[in-house]
Amino acid sequence: MKNLSAAEPKLLIILASLFIFTAISIQGSAQSKPVIHVFTKKQKGVGFVTSDSVFSLNFQFRMQNRAMYISKSDTDLAPEAFEM
Repeated sequence: MKNLSAAEPKLLIILASLFIFTAISIQGSAQSKPVIHVFTKKQKGVGFVTSDSVFSLNFQFRMQNRAMYISKSDTDLAPEAFEM
């Protein structure tokens, strides 16, 4: 059998350099496109979509007002209490 201990440092250097160059190329291509796109549409709220359109999230807003009027009796419509 061959002695693999002499080949291990060379193999380790080759694998490490391959990993570093791959990481740099992935990082370089990832910086060219934004990861998340933000959009707004009238009556639809605010949305977020990933660049590959696999995931999206939409926020919609709603506001509801409430008011209450209490009279003194059924015949006397003078105000007894208000609630806003």
